[in-house]
Amino acid sequence: MIISLITLFLFTGCSGVKSKPTLLKDIYSVDTIILENREWKKFTKREHKDLEKIMKSELNFYMDEDFEIYELLDNSYIKLKDSFNSIDSLTKEMIKVVKEMKKSKTTDLDQFSLKEELTFRTILKKESDSIKKHRLKYEKNKINLKTIFKKIDKDLIFITDEVEPMKNVLPNLKFKRNEIKEDIDTYLGLINKIVLRDQKSEHSEYIIKSSKKIEKWINQLDSFEKFLQNITVIARKESGGFVVLRKGNSKSMKYVKRYKKGIENYNLNVEKIHKLVKSF
Repeated sequence: MIISLITLFLFTGCSGVKSKPTLLKDIYSVDTIILENREWKKFTKREHKDLEKIMKSELNFYMDEDFEIYELLDNSYIKLKDSFNSIDSLTKEMIKVVKEMKKSKTTDLDQFSLKEELTFRTILKKESDSIKKHRLKYEKNKINLKTIFKKIDKDLIFITDEVEPMKNVLPNLKFKRNEIKEDIDTYLGLINKIVLRDQKSEHSEYIIKSSKKIEKWINQLDSFEKFLQNITVIARKESGGFVVLRKGNSKSMKYVKRYKKGIENYNLNVEKIHKLVKSF
């Protein structure tokens, strides 16, 4: 049981840092940009499937009840869709340029295109920069739509956006846990010597009880880390979609409550483990 604590307290590397914007160094970096935008389109298209159902219902309702709100929602929604479609079109243009390069059997970005009096690098950079601008515009339009709903006491929730800040606390939590790893290792070495020396002493019994407590707290740390790793899926499952519309005075979702309570318990458990192992 004591030795199993070592396994329980193994630390995995954290990955919560977003990748930096890709530069057009070569044809492979262009492929990376295209792939990233294709993935974005695939995911955003799935979000729009849920959003479309919400907007259809809300627009039908406000067309009869309050035409001013209807116009605000409709205009904002159209802008959001337009920015999405622009990104999709620009990505397709980049793909066409890459296909032209492959047809010309070249990977040199500084070679001139036969269709335009510009290098492939210039054309692709222009398209890529436009995509970035439209991505920013898309996010602004999304915020605008959410703000309009907020004014009529409704919350438009894009689940992935909602849980991203929650998910991003994981590296910091693991860092706090890692800070006491050295003391844990010292504790494990010490208690193994004591237990091996005399397994029937009162001291040994106290150590075994303490180790069981630590094992329980470590299991709780692991459980919360796993929850954060899977929080997007958990939140979608509870919400019933990628995008949801809720009344402004609605109770917090279960995953939000679990997150808030979990953060508090995680920090408390790290403190309790540290305090106990330092007492030896």
